[in-house]
Amino acid sequence: MGALLLAIGRVLLWVLALLLALVILLLVLPFTVQFRAQEGEARAWLTFGPLRLSLWPLSPWLLRLAALLPQGAAPKSPAPAPTEPAAPKPKQPAAQRLAQALHQAADTAAAAGQFVRRALWSLRIRHVRLVLPVYAPDAAACALACGKAHAELGAAFGLLQNFFRIEVEEVRIEPDFLDQRAEKFALSGQITARLLPLAIAGLRMVFRLADAKAE
Repeated sequence: MGALLLAIGRVLLWVLALLLALVILLLVLPFTVQFRAQEGEARAWLTFGPLRLSLWPLSPWLLRLAALLPQGAAPKSPAPAPTEPAAPKPKQPAAQRLAQALHQAADTAAAAGQFVRRALWSLRIRHVRLVLPVYAPDAAACALACGKAHAELGAAFGLLQNFFRIEVEEVRIEPDFLDQRAEKFALSGQITARLLPLAIAGLRMVFRLADAKAE
């Protein structure tokens, strides 16, 4: 009986050791997220060793897993009172919207703590390619709009490089005199990271939030 228990204990130790080694590999080995947006369609997928998983659109087994999670009933909200339709706001240029999004990402990184900034710096964002059509009704206005778009995006990417290791391979601004090339917009790249610094940064943020609530 004692020999049997000893054998079972050894098997359990081997299983625990294998699980620990697997966890260490998951934390240390890099994974890559590739993304591509083109012609109104966005895709993103994760690669980890031989594993390839679609993040967007969600892979079928992730959808099935999400369906198994408990979902609370959404509270019923009263019907909104009828209001007069608001006047349509002028459409903001795509280059300006993208530059603002990059500035917001940089501002968020600047406001983060030291551990979070280190985790963000551990990310490698590479092979970034951007094709952006810029519309203006005539040649002179289109040339000015293209120059402004180059300046705004160049400044935004430069600011972002203070907090992320980002390598921009191509930013191509294409003039669009007829406003018929919006589908030519394209953005692609890949992000390589390791789970360990991200997990440490996430735990640090949880502790900071808990301390802030305690105060």
